[in-house]
Amino acid sequence: MLSDRPITLTTIAKDRRYLRVAQELLEEIGSRRQRVGERLPTDRDLATRFKVSRATVREALLVLELIGVVETSLGAGVFVASFTPRLEDQRDSLLTAPAELIETRLAIEPLVAAMCARRIPRPALAELERLVDRAEQLAVGSTPFPAFLELSLGFHASLAEQCGNAILGEIVSQLVDVNHHPLWVLLNQSVLRSEADRLTEVAHHRAILTAVAAKDAKQAQKAMVDHLSHLTGMIFGASEVAGTVKDGR
Repeated sequence: MLSDRPITLTTIAKDRRYLRVAQELLEEIGSRRQRVGERLPTDRDLATRFKVSRATVREALLVLELIGVVETSLGAGVFVASFTPRLEDQRDSLLTAPAELIETRLAIEPLVAAMCARRIPRPALAELERLVDRAEQLAVGSTPFPAFLELSLGFHASLAEQCGNAILGEIVSQLVDVNHHPLWVLLNQSVLRSEADRLTEVAHHRAILTAVAAKDAKQAQKAMVDHLSHLTGMIFGASEVAGTVKDGR
């Protein structure tokens, strides 16, 4: 169950300092505070600003380069390349983990949603409803992305806790843990920058919860497939969705 404590970038990133740096830079680029073609500050300056080592800054810039947001010009520096990740051109092995992650989630979470529809206790439904309401509030305006992310992924973990199978619940919790899958966090952030996209995420969660509350296992399963497929399409493209969900529908 999620607490009401303040949520910060440090809370989300924990010991992964490069993730905190990458998230802040991605927010700046996404809000157009940096222009395409504009050079970023040097790694020394960024290290001073974020109070981390230069090696940590380089790790952060590497993952931003992997998702196509920045590009490095040897001897000239690091430049903003795009406000929209160009993942369809990425074939680096480091992107295999997020692709396999969403494939695994598509295989497991629809089943978990269906089980919840049959087994979830009424008090848990009320708690999940409050969680979705909080996410909707944070989806509007300029709330830092990690605060919204914790609620968004927390919905999946909290729902899985109610499926009546502790092993499946623990598996889903690990799948949506930002410290186990840091690159997935940045991929989510890269496609959920706009208020409209965040509100769509919330609407999907409400659809899942509505089906669960109605004890409609089939619809709960479908709503979860639709939600994860939509997210997959935003991150990896429509062709990836077709291949990923072909066997699950």
